[in-house]
Amino acid sequence: MLRTKSFHYYNPGTAVPVIASFNPSGEIRPLYLRMDGTVLRIRSFWVKSHHLNAMEFNCKVIDNNYTKNIRLIYYMSEGVWISPP
Repeated sequence: MLRTKSFHYYNPGTAVPVIASFNPSGEIRPLYLRMDGTVLRIRSFWVKSHHLNAMEFNCKVIDNNYTKNIRLIYYMSEGVWISPP
């Protein structure tokens, strides 16, 4: 039996809860995320890179009237979102 290492071995970061929309053609749209107990609405995003198992998103959120850029990586085979350091 072949085993692979978990995504944390390759890309350390913090797993974050994300609400996302998936359409039938396979497009993924992150809508909300929770960081430090605060729910943030993703105002806009663009896909920086798309690899076989991972997609990297650059997102803009508004937190207390400040626009922040947040990087998220979605690992498709694990169904996990992380925020890299």
